[in-house]
Amino acid sequence: MPDGDVIPGLRRLYRQPYQEIIEGKANDYECSRSLLAAIKKDIQQRDDPPIRLAQELGRCLNDVIDQVGLINAVDYARLSAEFEQIAQNSGCPYISNELVLRAGKLFFVSLDMVLL
Repeated sequence: MPDGDVIPGLRRLYRQPYQEIIEGKANDYECSRSLLAAIKKDIQQRDDPPIRLAQELGRCLNDVIDQVGLINAVDYARLSAEFEQIAQNSGCPYISNELVLRAGKLFFVSLDMVLL
């Protein structure tokens, strides 16, 4: 880095895109391509527990949506507890787990708005 910047926690994977942005070595397109490649590689290296968690929550929501047509009511407390249980057993890192869980809960809150 030109001025000796040290970013704590910046993984090696992201140093090149950071350097390109800071030093102005590349144009916007090249910087974004470099950053996108780093993000893609990062996701591949971390495996896919968040994806499996999202798929499992999606199956759960799909079951609820199918049942809503029959009973016209959703037990959101039970559904939230079920989401929490699935998330606890997912093996995801904490931040990924929280983000996917929050997205799932936002979806079923928006589902409630549609059903009203």
